[in-house]
Amino acid sequence: MRPGTARPTSPVHFSVWARISLAIPVVIVLGFIYVPILLITLLSFQGPQGGATFPITDPGILWYRSLSDLSVITDHPDYLGQAVFDFRASIVNSLKLAVTTAVVSTAIAMAAAQAMRSRFRGARLATYAILLGIVTPGLAVSLGLVTVSSELGITAGLFTTGIVAHVVWTMPFSFLLFMVLFNRFDRRVEEAAYTLGASRLETFFTVTVPIMKPAVIGSFLFAFMLSFDEYAHSIFIMGADRTLPLMLVSAAQLRITPSIFALGVLIITVSLVLLLAYVVNVRRTFRRQELRGA
Repeated sequence: MRPGTARPTSPVHFSVWARISLAIPVVIVLGFIYVPILLITLLSFQGPQGGATFPITDPGILWYRSLSDLSVITDHPDYLGQAVFDFRASIVNSLKLAVTTAVVSTAIAMAAAQAMRSRFRGARLATYAILLGIVTPGLAVSLGLVTVSSELGITAGLFTTGIVAHVVWTMPFSFLLFMVLFNRFDRRVEEAAYTLGASRLETFFTVTVPIMKPAVIGSFLFAFMLSFDEYAHSIFIMGADRTLPLMLVSAAQLRITPSIFALGVLIITVSLVLLLAYVVNVRRTFRRQELRGA
């Protein structure tokens, strides 16, 4: 071997016992994650006489149907008087808040990331200030907002203190996503648009935004999912409004029923569908860019 040349690296081989000892912690962690999901999925198909424990009696989808119509359970001849909860209003509130939060967070995060592309005094401090929302405890933010709003005479509610708390929580994640993609952004594309006579505003909407489409969609979906099931940032600042996490906690404190499991399964399913849609969209976008580059 010539001096100064690096030795070729050989693959690391583990013994059978080493592989087993490495696999055991992984299996345990995966079990803690997925076994509860499997259990609530099974229990969500309990019959009208069944409770929140095994065995499952007379399995069916009654508890799923009860999420839109409580009479499906209460009018059933085998209904034993278990507690039932109306989640419809809280679901609507969470959807409205999550969509609004996702739109606002995406818009602010994209504008902030665009501003950080230009070097200016205090840019690093501004970045740290934005990211502070990730590490600040949600209860502290919620309690602080309700205190400030009461001093200013602002009524706590879904689209007053609620939207502010959720944007403070979700916007830093959207900002990080935009910063990652902006760091890979080729400025020569924008410079070419300027050379052809496009203004900065025209370049932003006709060149920058289309290229950043994966980040826009990803930011919207991520902020939506973070806001939809957020509890800590909602506990003190929703006033008379009730979001789905607040309603679920209140219901679980009274009695855990299969309707809570059914709702949990639906939330997990919707989250997985949104995640899959985002992954498919990103893959298609990158594939189109590769074809254009070729």
